[in-house]
Amino acid sequence: MKKITSIAVALVGATLLFANPSHAATYWATSVYADPGVRTDGNDNQSGRDNPSNALGETDDNFWSMGQGGIAVFAFDPLESFNSAVMAIEETYNCNSVTAEGNCSHYTESAELYVYSGPAVDFSAYEDGTFGPNNETVYDLDDWFNGLGLAAIDVINNGEANEGSGGYTYDLTGLGGNYLYVILKDLSTTPDGFDIKSVSVSAVPLPPAILAFGAALGLMGFIGRRRNKV
Repeated sequence: MKKITSIAVALVGATLLFANPSHAATYWATSVYADPGVRTDGNDNQSGRDNPSNALGETDDNFWSMGQGGIAVFAFDPLESFNSAVMAIEETYNCNSVTAEGNCSHYTESAELYVYSGPAVDFSAYEDGTFGPNNETVYDLDDWFNGLGLAAIDVINNGEANEGSGGYTYDLTGLGGNYLYVILKDLSTTPDGFDIKSVSVSAVPLPPAILAFGAALGLMGFIGRRRNKV
């Protein structure tokens, strides 16, 4: 019996000693449910910036202008909860100077950041026509969003989210939750609004070492019960 106990203790020790640290998996947004705000597309010199799909996938040369007061809900594939961090990359041309508030000094744009932990939503109920160069579906999300009663977890200013500044990251671990969607709501005071190049999230899976540790503890508990019966 002592030999078996020693083996169990050794298993626990080996599990903790040799377990590799868990790394967060990163997911780029694969779907966007866009409720565009006020825009001035006729004056834009960037072709396609009215295309919400430009905000999907990894960062590239394309971006989407939310429009003043616009709302965007980002979903990720595989559709699973995230719990580690949210990252957003914004585009403001010639953002070479950033104010103390975190805005590009020559063009002020910002957006509120929300995370959603409820059940998956059927957004087809909120479809509101098409928009953009490829007739992308857009949505009327005001009532849905206001009904959630969410509190913004941060305000993202374009200077701190601009690609030249390395982008914006929010650490979710302090919130202690698991989330399904990232929601951005434009706060800009000028048309076209916050310009999104990409959004990503990360999640830390349960390390296999924890599962092995649990199994070892279970074995030790079984041995203890057998010993008491004897």
